[in-house]
Amino acid sequence: MDTELSTFGAIEPDIKEQVVPPSPIMGTLFKSELMSKCQFFLPPEAAYNCIAELGELGSVQFVDLNPDTSSFQRQFVGDVKRCEEIERKLRYIESEIVKEKIEIAEDTANATPAPAPREVTDLETNVTTIEENLKEVSDNFVSLMKNQLELTEIKNMLGKAEMFLSANQLNGMETPEAASNLGFEVMEKGDEQTSMQLNICAGVIDRIRVVAFEKMLWRVSKGNVYIKFADIEEEIRDPQSGDDLFKSVFIIFYQGEALKSRVKKICEGFHASVYPCPDNAVDRRD
Repeated sequence: MDTELSTFGAIEPDIKEQVVPPSPIMGTLFKSELMSKCQFFLPPEAAYNCIAELGELGSVQFVDLNPDTSSFQRQFVGDVKRCEEIERKLRYIESEIVKEKIEIAEDTANATPAPAPREVTDLETNVTTIEENLKEVSDNFVSLMKNQLELTEIKNMLGKAEMFLSANQLNGMETPEAASNLGFEVMEKGDEQTSMQLNICAGVIDRIRVVAFEKMLWRVSKGNVYIKFADIEEEIRDPQSGDDLFKSVFIIFYQGEALKSRVKKICEGFHASVYPCPDNAVDRRD
């Protein structure tokens, strides 16, 4: 089935046949230009190359012979979607290159000719392969950065907790029973010995939320918690954006199961990272 095209093109006023050398401006589409309406009947296998050459001339205006046909019913819609998908993938690759600050050689050509259908297919395959590999590498890098961030927070949390607990001489009051219950057991003198279990909740929170976090804990517990903060001086970066993060280590001491659930909910509400803190000094050092 042949392809029918209706075009308007600029014509020369001279009737004689002549060869016009190529020039940067092959023609214009002003109303004052002499125009001629033409129809081309092209086989499908040659239509692409012919239309591409006419488009390079820049002196042809195409007329839509099916103005009532909706966009999704046209034959070239699939090709347009393919080109848009390739463009999206190229934008993603460009963003990753810019993020890594890699220099890109600029194309000095004034105009790029229309590629052949086979070249478009090869380009689509290569771009898709590069995008998939780049996404896999990016996901692995983000996963490694998250693991590094978590390990850095745990290391600082254990270090700050060890310094605080050693300074307050709480290590001498540790017992095996308290270690199994994640708390400390303080024995009072006398015949009657009562035990009080102090639970520890330790983790890391953003510095800008420290004041609000402390006020919320104080109000919810009615002053029945003791909290200690220490800033993390080590450089920490966000795995997603790469921005610097400023965080602080917190250690909360409280008593009872009721406060335990409240403290946990408050930590979740303030997006604080809670990590297990061993009661034994040897385990913390290890």
